[in-house]
Amino acid sequence: MSLVKVSLKGAFWLGLLQFSIKLFSFIKLIIVARILNPIDFGLFGMIIIPYGLLEVATEPGINQALIQTRKNPRKYFSSIQITFLFRGLFLFLILYFFAPIISKFYNNNLTQAIRIIALAPLTRGFINPAIVLFKKNMQFKKIFFFRLLTSISESLFTIYFALKFQSMIALPLGVVVGTISATILSYLMVKIEFTAIKFKNIIELYKYGKWVTIGTLLSYINDQGDDFVVSKVLGARLLGYYQTAYKI
Repeated sequence: MSLVKVSLKGAFWLGLLQFSIKLFSFIKLIIVARILNPIDFGLFGMIIIPYGLLEVATEPGINQALIQTRKNPRKYFSSIQITFLFRGLFLFLILYFFAPIISKFYNNNLTQAIRIIALAPLTRGFINPAIVLFKKNMQFKKIFFFRLLTSISESLFTIYFALKFQSMIALPLGVVVGTISATILSYLMVKIEFTAIKFKNIIELYKYGKWVTIGTLLSYINDQGDDFVVSKVLGARLLGYYQTAYKI
């Protein structure tokens, strides 16, 4: 297949993916906004800021490095898996034990919700690293179904939890279920072949990926800096209005 055809095919599937995810996210937002109140969205926004910051600050860029390398990617999977597992555990512990401090900083009772969403990076650490082959081999259709099914699962469960609990706790629970769905799908959609764990493989990939980490972190600060200011200065209710309006 020519490069032009591959590019057009990729543009179609990735464009359809973005449209579909935005559509389901919008439907979820409209339904949940009728169940919860603005302060619930604001409190969730306060949780997402430190959670997202930790995620991007520890993003090793390994997947991007694996896409670029000309070596056989399968020999790296075991090393990558152990790296992601330890990263997920590290983020879980940081969020779990610092939850009371974050709550005190915002003067809101966020400890339970933070400890729930701390399960998201822990669960994500178990995702099959072989799904990176979808991008490396330009299998756009598989990328579409993997991400779309994950998004639909998160949306449906968030709506379910909102109806069941009628509280902000539904939002972090939805995120966690989304990561669990992604983990299950990753093993259903691609087979992984484990090999010996070699730390030199991790170091090799990280040398490339460190620049991805820096770029992602700076981008996150640029995108979320306003949310942090609004959350601290104006409080949860106005942050809820602000973030919801931005999403729409």
